Amino acid sequence: MLAKVRTIAKLRRIERALQLICTSDYGWCRRCREDIPYERLQVQPDALLCVPCLSLAEKDTMQN
Repeated sequence: MLAKVRTIAKLRRIERALQLICTSDYGWCRRCREDIPYERLQVQPDALLCVPCLSLAEKDTMQN
């Protein structure tokens, strides 16, 4: 059951990335609005945050 939930979540992230490609917003960090490096997008094409912003978001989540 957990695998199914993860698969559905991954598909939703991919759909969101495809929508962002259509609106020319793909590859921009949602937090700082800087380019997400191409190397990061190669590893995680559905990334919404650059690595520094992802680290800050994870740190904020752990503190709450």
